[in-house]
Amino acid sequence: MTREEKLEQLERILQGHTLHGSENLKNFLRFVVQKTVDSGDSQLKEYVIATEVFGRSSDYNTRTDSVVRVQAGRLRSKLQEYYATEGKDDRVVIDLPKGHYTPIFSYAP
Repeated sequence: MTREEKLEQLERILQGHTLHGSENLKNFLRFVVQKTVDSGDSQLKEYVIATEVFGRSSDYNTRTDSVVRVQAGRLRSKLQEYYATEGKDDRVVIDLPKGHYTPIFSYAP
């Protein structure tokens, strides 16, 4: 799958109705897709997402602040909703597997 296909799918999702009004989720998805596409197989860490996407300070503690885990759960639900509705005919699927922050790209069956 090409870099362009991945980025086109990202834009399709970001422009859709499913994430409309959810700037945090859009920023989260854009960040993890961009990082993965740009640096190949990067293992995205909760700390990096918290500080880069959600503006947490450098003393961010994953044990006391669950913002990334909570938002990741919301994003997973929104992606499922997107592919069940407006994205049901999309060729490329972006998935955020549970327990990971690095998206997986695949072709729709």
